[in-house]
Amino acid sequence: MTHPKEDWFPLSAAVPLVRYGGALAGSTPVNHACHPHCGIMTLLFVGPDRNPVPVTRFLDLYGLLREIDGVAAGTRPNGSKVFSKIRALEALHRFFHADRAPKGLSFPRFLQTLDGFADRKYSWDERFRGHTYKSFFVLGMHFMDAYNYDLERVSRCGVHYAAPDGRTYPFCTYNAGPVHRNRVEERIAALRER
Repeated sequence: MTHPKEDWFPLSAAVPLVRYGGALAGSTPVNHACHPHCGIMTLLFVGPDRNPVPVTRFLDLYGLLREIDGVAAGTRPNGSKVFSKIRALEALHRFFHADRAPKGLSFPRFLQTLDGFADRKYSWDERFRGHTYKSFFVLGMHFMDAYNYDLERVSRCGVHYAAPDGRTYPFCTYNAGPVHRNRVEERIAALRER
């Protein structure tokens, strides 16, 4: 059972991690800072007892994100990245509480699991048993409709539809508010009738 105020966080909470990745790469990555009311997520680690444990139960996520944001700000584009990586690893270790983690999830295994998110060769297949810890993301989206339509949220949308003519539409404008779906589908239907 998850607690809405403690175990769920906005999708935009990943912004410090994106900034840190950009600082290490020496580039400015696309920052998917969607509106904080747009969506929520939690990361669940499934223990041997098959009970899911939200990451926020054993990782001080907000403390870690504040620290990582500071590390990203202090990482110089042309400087050595070694100290930044060490500081990030130290922060991750400091905010990880092994005594609250699910059984078998040590800090090294937690790091392996994070590595598994980035490397697609790791899976739940038998040949990788023990490398990563079983985990999955749960995401929720606050879908807007004509009654709660918010232009600020639309301007920071992170999910878009691509139409056959090459135009892209924010998710909620395609499906609600000034609904573009009907216009696009009517145009496609007219082209098919020709």
